[in-house]
Amino acid sequence: MTHTHEGPRTWQRWLNRWWVVGPLVFIVLVGVRLLLDQDRGMLPALVNGAIYGTVAGALVAWRQRKDGRALGLGPDRVHDLDRRIRKEDVPEDPEERRSMAVLVRLREEQLRSAGRWAFPVMGVCLALVAGLLLALGAVVPAVIVLAVGAAFVPVALWNRRRLFDRFARLTQRLDADPKPGPDEGEDRGEDVGAVTGPPADTRTGLGSAHRPV
Repeated sequence: MTHTHEGPRTWQRWLNRWWVVGPLVFIVLVGVRLLLDQDRGMLPALVNGAIYGTVAGALVAWRQRKDGRALGLGPDRVHDLDRRIRKEDVPEDPEERRSMAVLVRLREEQLRSAGRWAFPVMGVCLALVAGLLLALGAVVPAVIVLAVGAAFVPVALWNRRRLFDRFARLTQRLDADPKPGPDEGEDRGEDVGAVTGPPADTRTGLGSAHRPV
């Protein structure tokens, strides 16, 4: 049975849109920059936020186009399949099941590949930012950066494990045959009745074809 997942988590559908990710990254980075480095003013924060926001939005758009080419689907269709993967909503249509299976394997490989470099790069960036802040005499912001990084790492590892578990469950369900519908069950019942013949005679224990003449 296919479910429509609307409601409290509808906002998650927008997080894969490049024109949402870009402004969101811009707002977050400008806010963080102003919080940690108020002396340098607004202009550097705006410039950095615009650069990183543009890069983030471009990466999301590039990834969706690349995945769409690999699957032979449009970016909107890839976005819809990603949403169904997050909800673990397995379609019944065979063609959609095949597309989702390919996308699940692609996302699993991307997650495994990112894990090889994302955490080392993140650790180096945190160390550089904290060291720069300490060199500038901003001890409190440096401590905040290190504390946030230390709290983020276990959360990221837990989320990575959760995603792998989700992909494993989806792969198992997609590899299984879809459940037959009620019409298919009725058709099979009629076929079985036609093969096995009429019911047995309750008095003799034999089928009608074997009743004595």
